[in-house]
Amino acid sequence: MNNTRSTTTTTTTTECKDEADKLFKDVLQRKDRADGTRSALNVLNRFRFLLFLPVNIERHIQRGDYDIVINDYARAKSLFGDSQVPVSHCWTLCVL
Repeated sequence: MNNTRSTTTTTTTTECKDEADKLFKDVLQRKDRADGTRSALNVLNRFRFLLFLPVNIERHIQRGDYDIVINDYARAKSLFGDSQVPVSHCWTLCVL
């Protein structure tokens, strides 16, 4: 009798877990997608200065703000000049 209750409890627990998995699968998938999007946005924010640097340099050159161009270039070179990150190599090709 005790063995039957144990088997029934185990079966019921397994069925509850399976039902919960079905109910929350979509929620968990959306959470994973949101986490991925959040991570991508963090990367973009981290490299924002670098990504906008070519446009900002051109804009400042057109305005004649050469001191800002020199400062931005020096800042980028000090931040990313010796970096092993592939995006910084792209910056080197675009700016230099």
